[in-house]
Amino acid sequence: MSKVNNWRDGILAYFKAPLPHLLLVSDPEGLLYDEPILLSLQDKGIEIIQFQDRAKFRYLYERYYRDQKEGKYLLIHFQDKSFNVLPYDVIQAGHPIELRISKLFPQFPASIIGQLDAHTLDALYPLSREVQGPLSSQETLDLLLRKVFKLPYDIVDSPAEFLRLLVKKHESPFDMPPVLEQYLTGHFQKAAFLRSMPIEQLITSKACFYQYLHHEWRTYLHQWVQAQHMAKEHYDDHYHQQHPFESTDLRHDLTRLFVEGKLEPVSDIDVHHLPDWAYQGVKGDSVVNSKTRVAALIEQLKAKLEEKLSYKHWLEIMPLFAEAKFLNVKYQLAHAELSQLEQRLEEHFEAWMLAEYPALANLPYLKAPVMVHHIPHYLSLKRADKIALVVLDGMSFIQWKQIRSALSIDFQCQEQGVFAWVPTITSVSRQALFSGELPFHFAETIHTTRREPSAWQSFWEKQGMAKRQISYEKGLGQGPYQSAKVQALQHSNIKVAGLIIDTIDRLIHGAIQGHQGLIAEIEVWLRNGYLKQLIRDLLAAGFSVYLTSDHGNKESIGIGRINEGVLAETRGERVRIYSSEQLRNQAAAKYASIAWPNIGLPDERFMLLAKSGEAFIHQGEQVVSHGGISIEEVIVPFVHITPKQHRQ
Repeated sequence: MSKVNNWRDGILAYFKAPLPHLLLVSDPEGLLYDEPILLSLQDKGIEIIQFQDRAKFRYLYERYYRDQKEGKYLLIHFQDKSFNVLPYDVIQAGHPIELRISKLFPQFPASIIGQLDAHTLDALYPLSREVQGPLSSQETLDLLLRKVFKLPYDIVDSPAEFLRLLVKKHESPFDMPPVLEQYLTGHFQKAAFLRSMPIEQLITSKACFYQYLHHEWRTYLHQWVQAQHMAKEHYDDHYHQQHPFESTDLRHDLTRLFVEGKLEPVSDIDVHHLPDWAYQGVKGDSVVNSKTRVAALIEQLKAKLEEKLSYKHWLEIMPLFAEAKFLNVKYQLAHAELSQLEQRLEEHFEAWMLAEYPALANLPYLKAPVMVHHIPHYLSLKRADKIALVVLDGMSFIQWKQIRSALSIDFQCQEQGVFAWVPTITSVSRQALFSGELPFHFAETIHTTRREPSAWQSFWEKQGMAKRQISYEKGLGQGPYQSAKVQALQHSNIKVAGLIIDTIDRLIHGAIQGHQGLIAEIEVWLRNGYLKQLIRDLLAAGFSVYLTSDHGNKESIGIGRINEGVLAETRGERVRIYSSEQLRNQAAAKYASIAWPNIGLPDERFMLLAKSGEAFIHQGEQVVSHGGISIEEVIVPFVHITPKQHRQ
């Protein structure tokens, strides 16, 4: 593991040998929620348990932790300032530790820097060594915006510069906390040259900002074409010269956003009337445009692979890679450099997964879920009147790129990535998604999804919902859409709906033509309008709609079957699950494979995974399957879908 940054030394100083066997950590700002720190603690043999649900904690503590063996250490982590939230016997037995950001960064107001995540603290730390004396709140906000986020907000004096600043803000590797967004909003609301813009929405919502750019782009191109016609007729028209998109720098930003698939090209403009720089923003010659986009995406991916890779970097890489691969497959570009890059990317990702995946389960989900089992917890914090979670079983980010293109005409899709559970099979990852629990907690049903309805119901009942307000439906997506067959739409009292569409998973397991054939079949399914109409009806019924997947899929080639009869409990195409570590290791010695460590899984379950692009099927046979740790299987979309606001 790489050397930790200096501010982390102040945290890790509390965990030096000799260690007490029971550590009680009060951590209001969530400082322990950091990959390097979590991995360092795990290297020391410290097991972490979150204190959230008192009854669940008591059960786990009594069953697994009270009688700790020598050399075993347990850390009980909670975000309350008072230790009195813990049971009395635990307080008496444990060693208390108080983590406070004010001790690490005494120069700044804790109310502000307590909202920063670990990545932002990394950038702030060297600056903090140069600060003389304590800073005021305004001085701290100014320092963060200019020196950490690299946003020269105080010199913006035109709409074009404002839009460029927002592109940089929304594409920043640092998550901006609300206190900084509020400060920026207050600053720019005083600017007379921005009075026609919805400043607060553009600053606080990436989805609103992209929608605004899309609308302005369409308007601008129409007026550009109109100006060309007027010029031919010898009429003067200067509108396009005054538009922010006349800025060369802003045009470069827009081109990049179109290439990355973050902005949708418009389709009702004659490309022959436009200059070359506008082509990426117009649906013209798909093959030519796609070749250009794939080449640009490859360069971005190569640059990102040179960086120090954290889970956030992989969440940034996946949408770019998916966009490139989808275009490459759809238009049969056969891009050799992309194939080489994919192999390199998968090698990096496999190494990262083996080293750092264990820390993900303990990361916070307040701002966004990191793993699929975080999703119900995250949704419970949104406090929406009604919530619908639509799960497209088996959908990878590549299929999402195709589906998003169909949905983006009518809906705004705010997407991010989340990590599936390994092995990436339905009974493990989807069950974690609906229960909100690590697979460790459902050992008895690890091979089936029969517990999902009761687990989903149990989770929401603990959040205060009545049984009659919770629905769970699966098997959706087949045949013509009929709202009468959707339980969540037939009962107005339902407040939380879980809906499983298994069309993608069915198509995957029948995809004899690989991803090429899969794209064609999904296109047919999308044309029947089932998904679009379901989302439209859910929104009309007052639901906040979220769409996700339990795992992705990978096009693979057979390396030969493992002939071992019933020795493996689960004999998937890309995963084998054994009840004996010895049997798993024997198989691993015979076949090119990955002996996956038992991370978050029940005891006595041992995983053998196929390498990326390979499967335990007949030699040379092609299949689209899942179960392994390729990036396409592990990182899946999590999308908030809202109606598209059509601006006048």
